[in-house]
Amino acid sequence: MVGAEKGTEVIPTKNALTIMKFMNVKRPSVATVYSLDTDKIPVVKDRTAIKKAHEAALLLNRLCDNNLDG
Repeated sequence: MVGAEKGTEVIPTKNALTIMKFMNVKRPSVATVYSLDTDKIPVVKDRTAIKKAHEAALLLNRLCDNNLDG
């Protein structure tokens, strides 16, 4: 999620979790990635968000591999 300033992620995060609930998603959120202050730092230059997105992708890959093995 992206936002102009800190604090703007709260409502979109709640909305995403609500949507997941209505879609009958049974697992909790695996990871969240935020890029805030996009009015100052473009998302593509937000090293923290990029790192967290990479870590989330690795985690999802491990979870998928574990499900395939089990």
